[in-house]
Amino acid sequence: MWSLMSIVALAVVVFIHEFGHYFIAKAMGVRVLEVQVFFFPLVTYEPETDSTTPVDSWRRTRWVLGLLPLGGVTQFYDAGPYSPLSLSSKAPWQRLLISLGGIVFNLVTALAVLLWWLIGLPLPALLLNVGYISFMLALLNLIPVYPLDGGQALFIAYEMVTGRAPSDEFRRIAGIVGSIFIIIFFWILPLF
Repeated sequence: MWSLMSIVALAVVVFIHEFGHYFIAKAMGVRVLEVQVFFFPLVTYEPETDSTTPVDSWRRTRWVLGLLPLGGVTQFYDAGPYSPLSLSSKAPWQRLLISLGGIVFNLVTALAVLLWWLIGLPLPALLLNVGYISFMLALLNLIPVYPLDGGQALFIAYEMVTGRAPSDEFRRIAGIVGSIFIIIFFWILPLF
């Protein structure tokens, strides 16, 4: 059973992870539509923008905190390869960096907590949980199963090697199979 402190730590870690995707995407010139921490929206920050707000402004991103603590998602603008703010208009190496951004931010967080502990500073339980969960979330997302970040990275690496992306149908099927894998191995089997 999760304690309130563990759920808060998980929310912080998922936010750091999704912010990693957000930060790298913005650095690559990709518009970010939404950043969601947890599922089944509970609180939403809907930006109030007008015609003077630049299309690529951070103020155009919707921020969502959900009720079900099972992960998060960052939704990118993707209007095809000819729109400069679109995810698919970016080179494969840029999309690879974006897909790995969350993992990198989690690993940096875990390393910062470890360094904090190594230099002998008092380590509050919440910070210890953030460090541990950050490391575990980074490892989980390295699994090359789509729709996890590792699966995204695998598809992009395939595109970099072959010069063509996997078909949308293959991605759809891989997403269904990957989701079933995640549910069985991370939600059902731990109950036994």
